[in-house]
Amino acid sequence: MATLKAKQEAKERGEWNEMPEKQREELENSFRTTGRIARYTNIMGIKTVQKIKNKELEKYFKRLFNKFYFVAYHSRYDNK
Repeated sequence: MATLKAKQEAKERGEWNEMPEKQREELENSFRTTGRIARYTNIMGIKTVQKIKNKELEKYFKRLFNKFYFVAYHSRYDNK
């Protein structure tokens, strides 16, 4: 992120305009590539966190269901 921000600030200040055309194109391509990688990394991080949360919720509800099942089963069959 710091690299992206530094490149964007340099571009906004007009530092890129002083560079030769070839160097400017390389910087622009590098800027775009870094942006795409950062975006992909953020998306994958978000999806990973969501999957972890979903798995934790699933475990929680399974445990809760098992406890209710245990109580219901034993309250029905232990009284005989």
